[in-house]
Amino acid sequence: MENIQVLLIDDNEADLVIISRMLEEIQGKAFTIFSHRKIDEAVHYLQGKNQMPDICLVDYNLNADTALDFIAALNEVKIPRPPIVVMTGQTEETIAKHLASVGVYDYFDKNNLEPEGLCQLIDAALQRHS
Repeated sequence: MENIQVLLIDDNEADLVIISRMLEEIQGKAFTIFSHRKIDEAVHYLQGKNQMPDICLVDYNLNADTALDFIAALNEVKIPRPPIVVMTGQTEETIAKHLASVGVYDYFDKNNLEPEGLCQLIDAALQRHS
């Protein structure tokens, strides 16, 4: 069984639980999930890792920060960047274009997501990254 390491960043504890459970429901894959609620915690975690996670799932709105701040923080500390997929409760075209321009692999509306769709997004991001 394939094991995929996921860094999950969301300031909402309920969303962390929901996304984690969705990942657990995906058949044929195992996910090791490292979750954080703040950008600085996630960046600090990554700085201490010898091996990066396979993918980052990052909420777009993180209290006073956004997923763009997470990307900027990774660039600032020069950490190799795994594929990033952004979760959002809003799907505005301007946000999508901006996310693509900074190297985000994809984004999804976390309010309308099923495990199969999440699996497809992760697989597509991992394939494009390899």
